[in-house]
Amino acid sequence: MSVKNKIIILLIFFLILSIYFNNCNNEKFIQIAHATGLSKNNLTYTNNPENIDFNYNNGFRYFEVDINLTKDNILVASHEKTNIFTYRELVENKSKEKYVHKFNKILDKIIKYKNIYIILDIKQKYNNKIIKIIEIINKYSEYNKILIYSKIILQIYSLDDFNLIKKTKFKNVLFAYWKHNLKLYKVKNLLQNISNSDKNLFGISLFSIYTNSHPKKIFDYLKNTKYKNKIFFHGGLGNNKNILNIAKNNYNIFSSGKYIKI
Repeated sequence: MSVKNKIIILLIFFLILSIYFNNCNNEKFIQIAHATGLSKNNLTYTNNPENIDFNYNNGFRYFEVDINLTKDNILVASHEKTNIFTYRELVENKSKEKYVHKFNKILDKIIKYKNIYIILDIKQKYNNKIIKIIEIINKYSEYNKILIYSKIILQIYSLDDFNLIKKTKFKNVLFAYWKHNLKLYKVKNLLQNISNSDKNLFGISLFSIYTNSHPKKIFDYLKNTKYKNKIFFHGGLGNNKNILNIAKNNYNIFSSGKYIKI
């Protein structure tokens, strides 16, 4: 074995150790910074890598990012529909999108901090974007590829989405119930498929109990199963009292506000 290969193996070993110890925390209440969270000076620039720096320093370690493709097939962090514009058009005309950043700028934050997780909300054409995401990750070094794959959490909406990523190197998934409002039997089937795979179910997101869209039947089922502590609420969480009540019951949140110290 060459010296270079030995060094790569050692680096991978220490990376795996660091990932393990970073994951061994006692955090019972997880807060995800929705669309990368608040901006500096409370500006509304979402999906901005600079927000990750700002919110990391305030306590967040989990960041949700919306992913879209431009007309010229550039993967960007954006909530808005971007496929009718080229990347250059988006950057030059900020009235369409205040800040548009290429996806690799988000991945660079994983390499910078090493103990953060990025939840990817993939907008439309799921399969095309998964292929593009993998293509971009594969441009990184072996060490960084392992790190990135371990720190990305893919948001899925259905069994079809899960089947698309089942054979990829991604380790973690988050099931977003709210998008398709699946029947309970379909939810059970999806969760069973995840359990039977090598993927880790990081969480299940639902509209919170403080919204009219809260799926009571699904929630009543999940809260009485092993999935209770994997429930993430979003919506209706502008009130700190509501957030503290959720934390008290060992549920988690998508946050658009400041990090709450419990």
